[in-house]
Amino acid sequence: MVFVSGIALKPVFPAGVPPGLEGRILVALIITFALTVAHVIVVALLERTDWTLSGFHARAWHPGALALGIAAGAGGVALPGALLYWSGQLSVVSSTPGEWLPFALGTLGVFAALAAVEELAFRGYLFGLLADRWGGGIAVGVTSVAFALLHAFNPGATALSLLCVGAAGLFLGAVRLATGSVVAAWLAHVAINWVQAVVFRLPVSGLELRAAPGFRLEGTGPDWLTGGRWGLEGGLATAGVLLVISFLLFRVRPAVTGRAHRR
Repeated sequence: MVFVSGIALKPVFPAGVPPGLEGRILVALIITFALTVAHVIVVALLERTDWTLSGFHARAWHPGALALGIAAGAGGVALPGALLYWSGQLSVVSSTPGEWLPFALGTLGVFAALAAVEELAFRGYLFGLLADRWGGGIAVGVTSVAFALLHAFNPGATALSLLCVGAAGLFLGAVRLATGSVVAAWLAHVAINWVQAVVFRLPVSGLELRAAPGFRLEGTGPDWLTGGRWGLEGGLATAGVLLVISFLLFRVRPAVTGRAHRR
C-alpha cells in the first residue's frame, strides 16, 4: 500500500523525495495515507465496518477523550521540563530572531504529520487486535518495544534514550486503552512533541526540525536526567512522569477495547 501510494504521488513530486525536513514530511504523509486506506480495507473486510478495534469508533471522537489525550501529553512533558528548569538543570540561551506564531504553527503541522504515522502503525488496528486477543498489557508491551526500536535510527540514539522512548510508548498505549481512541493517542503524541519543541525549544527524539526564534533551552544537568541533545523524552525525569501518568490511566481506564464492549 505504501508503494502504491508513492507511485500515485509520483506526478506531484517528479524529482522524487526532497531532502531534509520536507522529505521527512512527504514520506510521513504517504505512509499515513497508505495506513489510512489499509485501515479502511481491513475494517470493511474483517470487521464488517465495526471500527472499535481500530480506535476510530464514535466514542473515539468524544471531546473528553480528546481533551484527556492533549492534557496528559502536554502535562507529561511540561511538568518535568518546568521542574528541570526551576532546579537549574535547563538554562536559557540566545537563538536566532524570528516570530513565534509561524514557528509554533509550522512545528504543529510537522508533528501532526509525523505522529499520525506512528499512531496509526502502533496504536491503530494492530493495537486493538492485540488487546482483543491477548489483553491490553500485551498490546502495550509489544507496541512500546516496537515504538522504541523505530527510534533507534534517530540521531544520537542511546540505550537509555530508547528505554525512555519505550516509556513514552507505554504512556501512549495507556492513553489508547483509557480512551479506546487512537485519535486521543495521536493528540497526546503531538502534545508531547510540540511542548518539547515550542515551549522548551528543545530537540525532539534527537531531531531539531526548526530553529526556535528568540531563545532556546539547553541541558546543563546530566543527560540521563534531562535527555541532553535527544530532548526531554530521552531523559529519566520525563520518563518517570510519563510512567506515573500511565499507571494512573491503567487504574482508571474503562474496558473499551475488546469485542465484548463494542457499541
